[in-house]
Amino acid sequence: HAAQTSNTRKEPIIKQALLAQYYPQVLTLREYLLQRLPNASKIRRKKISSVGRHPAPENAELEQWLAAFLDQTLIGVSVCKEVSREERWKQWTTFSQRADESASTLNLSSPGVFSQSELVDFAIWLYFSKKYRNSTNANTQHLLCQGYQRDISSRAIRQGGVTSAIPGLQSTYPNSNVTAMKARPWPQVLLLMGKEGERAMIDLILDCGVFLEVGNGRGVYRQLSGIPLGELQTLPLDGVLAKTPVLRSMPVKHTPSTITFVRSRLFYARAALNAKGSVRFGLRHIHVLNRYPLKPNPSTSATPNTAPDSSTIHIMMYTFPRQFGLHNVFTSEVDSQKTVQPFMDYTLREEEINRKYSSSKQPKIPKRLRGKAAQLVRKMQVLHARCSYKELIEYYCPVVDGAPRFPIAKSQSRADIECSAKLRTQITIGTTSTVATTTEEIEPKKPSMMNYATPENMVSAFCRAVLLKLIPKEFWGTGDVQAHNEKVFLKNVDGFIRLRRFESLTLHEVTQGLQISPIPWLQPPTTTGNKTSQSDISKRTEIFHELLYYLFDSLLIPLLRTNFHITESSAHKNRLFFFRHDVWRSVAEPAMASLKTTMFTELKLVDAKNLLESRALGYSQVRLLPKESGVRPIMNLKRRVVKKGWKNILGPSINSTLAPVYNMFNYESVSHPPPILPPYTN
Repeated sequence: HAAQTSNTRKEPIIKQALLAQYYPQVLTLREYLLQRLPNASKIRRKKISSVGRHPAPENAELEQWLAAFLDQTLIGVSVCKEVSREERWKQWTTFSQRADESASTLNLSSPGVFSQSELVDFAIWLYFSKKYRNSTNANTQHLLCQGYQRDISSRAIRQGGVTSAIPGLQSTYPNSNVTAMKARPWPQVLLLMGKEGERAMIDLILDCGVFLEVGNGRGVYRQLSGIPLGELQTLPLDGVLAKTPVLRSMPVKHTPSTITFVRSRLFYARAALNAKGSVRFGLRHIHVLNRYPLKPNPSTSATPNTAPDSSTIHIMMYTFPRQFGLHNVFTSEVDSQKTVQPFMDYTLREEEINRKYSSSKQPKIPKRLRGKAAQLVRKMQVLHARCSYKELIEYYCPVVDGAPRFPIAKSQSRADIECSAKLRTQITIGTTSTVATTTEEIEPKKPSMMNYATPENMVSAFCRAVLLKLIPKEFWGTGDVQAHNEKVFLKNVDGFIRLRRFESLTLHEVTQGLQISPIPWLQPPTTTGNKTSQSDISKRTEIFHELLYYLFDSLLIPLLRTNFHITESSAHKNRLFFFRHDVWRSVAEPAMASLKTTMFTELKLVDAKNLLESRALGYSQVRLLPKESGVRPIMNLKRRVVKKGWKNILGPSINSTLAPVYNMFNYESVSHPPPILPPYTN
């Protein structure tokens, strides 16, 4: 048998010393093929086991070479779910567009019905498909996929310019591993397996690591296929065998210059309502400062030796997630299944926190955040409870009788109309009656929708006033350093609010001019007065960057969303307008009621649910775009909604679902344009 044949050779040191630490099972290629064959395939098992044992004289050299290849090639095996294998087989059938056939006898010279080259191309194509990458969380580059990238250029689609044999992919440089995987003796290995050859080869390429011996049995190996060994973690030593190799968690470092605040979350927010149905100002009820208020305990006061409250520790996790080992913008990857934004929304972290810190396990505060930092976070809780958001917005962004308290030109005065009439046309003597007639015919101009928006300087003043009351001054330092840092921060807040629609602001820009080293709460307690090391400066900067990102992303942006409906207009392109939510409701609700009666048809809830369940298109939301004298309904068909039955997993958008149909019609219209009819003549 093959086991006896392979055992005659001394097992290579690399098998147990290295590969066994990364793969649950390490086999020779011959052992792997026998393992994949069903027990009923006695003839196939016998053929594979007998390769090289009794070769025919005419094929002796070839069979000996193939037998050595089967026994010297090592396969790092991982377990794949049967559901995934069946799904792969269906996709392979579609990809190949051929019937299921296989070779029944060993023929080392003729190619199989399904060539090895087609199987390798299919495996690469499948690896690049979104469905496979999402289901396997495959973010690391497979060795066979190196040198390939998606070809999505419209010119390539129209002109049929494909630079590789794989649909939808183009080759940027030759991959020697792909060439070797298609060359001999892999086609002969495929023929040895018969019916099971295609399935086994697909699983071998996608799930396993293939290692070839280099030289004449000297124990030196190189990896031909699979996830690079350097990207895998070693298996746990607790005795529990892992079914699949574990990818090494490589920290993805985002520098401040690459971290952009997600301003798109500002736009088109809906009002937060209280129990009476009126607009609630301030921060939403789901904000961490509202969900975890400071528990009143008059018996204890905030002293350096007082243990922080559990609510304070919870807010510190939101403020300094990197220090607590939580998901953050500096070292963590963004899950494209949960958001389309460049960075995650950290409004709710409870699931992640509960997963990392169970209820019975009290989280420890990192050493650099103990003492002064915890006291400042506690002080921020107190200031939030005392802050009167309603009074502040009424003071800085006042509204009287449902409109902002500044002049609104409801109609032009008669003098203005007469003046414009005189400027419109040069009037000769004796035509005064014409002017009088013209002024009577001109209708008063309707008030512009943009007049109901709050000026951005008022919005900026409101936000700066709230942040001044909410953020403890000691966060910025003491003395002149405190005054300087606070001034720079408020200037950046004002600049952030005044940005146009597609303009952005990075964390690097808001840190320019700030003095970080002299801030006392960033200094470790044991090194007070000592010379500051470079590593200590880096740690202080790291913690302060986390605080700044939290202030902009989790305080300023939610503050703007909760109090203002921020939108562009059709007349002013990318300029932003800030409508107080109560003002926007009074303006938009009549327009929405009119749209419901004229443009839309009301459906019963049961009918709407049945309709959504019967198709994959999903639904879209309507927003109103202000015009000079009204609103325009806008439907966002690019928006991805959460899949039904999936928690926080986004499904495809309507546009992406309809894209194949659109591309088909577009291709037909370009390929077969309608004939141009001659001009009609009598």
